[in-house]
Amino acid sequence: MYQKSNRKRQEKYLFDFKRLKKNYRKARFSVVLINTVFKGYFVRPFEGIKIIDVTHVLAGPFAAYQLALLGADVIKVEKPGSGDPFRWFNEGLSSVIFQTHNRNKRSIALDFTCADGLEVLHALVKTADVLLINVRPGVAKKLGIGPEDMHAVNPRLVYCSITGFGADGPYANRPAYDTAGQAMSAWLSRFHQSDDPRI
Repeated sequence: MYQKSNRKRQEKYLFDFKRLKKNYRKARFSVVLINTVFKGYFVRPFEGIKIIDVTHVLAGPFAAYQLALLGADVIKVEKPGSGDPFRWFNEGLSSVIFQTHNRNKRSIALDFTCADGLEVLHALVKTADVLLINVRPGVAKKLGIGPEDMHAVNPRLVYCSITGFGADGPYANRPAYDTAGQAMSAWLSRFHQSDDPRI
């Protein structure tokens, strides 16, 4: 009696496994079919948009990375020789944190502080939809990549500037990193002991 009931249980489990396997194959086929049919409509809404990413460290690269995930063609402009500072963050040429915020991008080493390099940047901007920068107000103009300069090259360009304290106001010209923002908001006070004020 026990052997008979045990055999039925085994047959039931085998049947369930086969049914599950069959349904999984159907579901997997449906997902592949949906992704094939609707690719570029639901998944990649920014496909066909070209973005020049002249940012470094974290805020700018992360913003450009999100747009790349949505299908944009992102070209990252880096300083020759050293590249983005986060390339060297603890782990050599391509640190994990750099890869995390710069996947799905193309890259070019370009020194646009010289005339020849600026000419190449202008050529990139001329065919782009968006320029993304993250330097202090005034620095972009000094480098020749301010909004007026870039719109003279490409009037339809979307010029996106990321700064720590905005384009105007008493702190506008101050450099800002994550740590500075945490200190000003008192968030850093949560990361030290009362008897040792060091962060």
